[in-house]
Amino acid sequence: MVDKLFLIDGMAFAFRAYYAIRAALTDHAGNPTNAVYGFIRVLLKVLREHNPSHIAVVFDAPGKNFRDDLYPEYKATRRETPPDLKAQFPVMQDLVKTLGIPLLVVPGVEADDVMGTLARRAAEKGLDSVLVTGDKDLLQLVGPRISVFDPSKGDDGVWMGPEEVRERFGTDPEHVVDALALIGDAADNIPGVRGIGDKTARKLLEQYGSLEGLYEHLDELKGKQKERVAEDRDQAFFSRELVTIKTDVPLDLGPEDCTRAAPDEQALIKAFEALQFHSLLEELVPGASALQAESHDYQLVLTRERLEGVIEEMRASGAFAVDTETTSVDPMRATLVGVSLSCRAATGYYIPVGHTEESLTIMRDPDDLTTVERIHPLPREEALTLLKPLLEDERVGKVGHNIKYDLLVFRRAGIQLRGIIMDTMVASYLTDPSRLRHNLDEVSLQYLRRKLIPISELIGKGSKAITFDQVPVDRACEYAGEDADITWRLSEIFQAKLRERELTPLFSKVELPLIHVLARM
Repeated sequence: MVDKLFLIDGMAFAFRAYYAIRAALTDHAGNPTNAVYGFIRVLLKVLREHNPSHIAVVFDAPGKNFRDDLYPEYKATRRETPPDLKAQFPVMQDLVKTLGIPLLVVPGVEADDVMGTLARRAAEKGLDSVLVTGDKDLLQLVGPRISVFDPSKGDDGVWMGPEEVRERFGTDPEHVVDALALIGDAADNIPGVRGIGDKTARKLLEQYGSLEGLYEHLDELKGKQKERVAEDRDQAFFSRELVTIKTDVPLDLGPEDCTRAAPDEQALIKAFEALQFHSLLEELVPGASALQAESHDYQLVLTRERLEGVIEEMRASGAFAVDTETTSVDPMRATLVGVSLSCRAATGYYIPVGHTEESLTIMRDPDDLTTVERIHPLPREEALTLLKPLLEDERVGKVGHNIKYDLLVFRRAGIQLRGIIMDTMVASYLTDPSRLRHNLDEVSLQYLRRKLIPISELIGKGSKAITFDQVPVDRACEYAGEDADITWRLSEIFQAKLRERELTPLFSKVELPLIHVLARM
């Protein structure tokens, strides 16, 4: 049974995304994807938060529609759709179909008309419809069983029912077309009435109710306004005809046919990977972007002898990845909790230096109290004293992801981090500046197809979140060891990419020295 029908205005969100996301996002082949990215995020938000069983996405068909026949100047002043946006429409439409969502592209009419027809048909059958759009024209359709929802505004989106429409236009939804006719629309080249804007239209409709009511009381107007309203009478009624959404478009399907099907998972994986939408793919198909389960060896380092052995291993390697775990994202407020190191793939070491007493008590089996184990790490000062010569040795290369943060944390702990040869976050930006995000999670998904342990799994979220020093030390070891391990693997990838793009001199002579300058600032 159809409970509620969601109708997505594909054109509105495609244009909005194109102009909102100005980053030069591209797919593997170098084709633009900024509008696709913004559009698909809106669509996924609707699916995630509302999970509709019945839904359709509507796009304009290429070519002219009936309004062009009525008024050849319709939308004549609008700029031509940018070619790089037009090229993204087929990609969006293919993704809609791959997601198992009905796609409607009907020649001779606009997307608004198709949405209006389906919404009215649904209302006649006693079904509710939600018009998902940012287009004010669709507010004329709002009624007891039709609402408008804009998911792009605010955290929760904005809902518009009859009362909200009255607040906006000063009239009922059925007379929104009268307001639009008076105001006109420069973008669509709809003339309207000269000199009447939003406020004046609202005032006139609050007083006279409709176009007909306004012209029945024309004598009550004064001066220039009366003159213009009188002269533009035909223009006003013609404008209303242009802005009125058709609700009788012949369609091959009804509201009950707009059924969401299971997505084509393999096609989704292929499409999203080609588009480089790795985080969105992980949201849709958890685990799709991750490596197959692999064995790894992340070890807690608890004794002086063991730490000395790890330090010797790092020295012998000539370079290693280093990562800090702390109590704050602000390095000037953060307290050092632990240090992780790695110089070989699938391996990592975690040296705890600031965990609470409670976090050092581990229960190996939650159902068996006899498995409680008390961890005894090296004292903080002893561990840092042993690490200090290694971390300050310029002859041993250091690799990090956003290593400026670690540099500042170590500096506040009395250690001057030297010998930095790679920052994988900086290298990611330098080799792919079109990416929106360069955090370790995103970069790992892109280059290693590896989904990392979310920090929220360890510390929680919001007001109930804990600090990292309260995380059980065995779980902290898995998280921190993985960060160092992945950073080490990425460093090898980015060294090759920098060479391929002939960016190594820029990276080593400009970007790396700049890390120290920014840290001092």
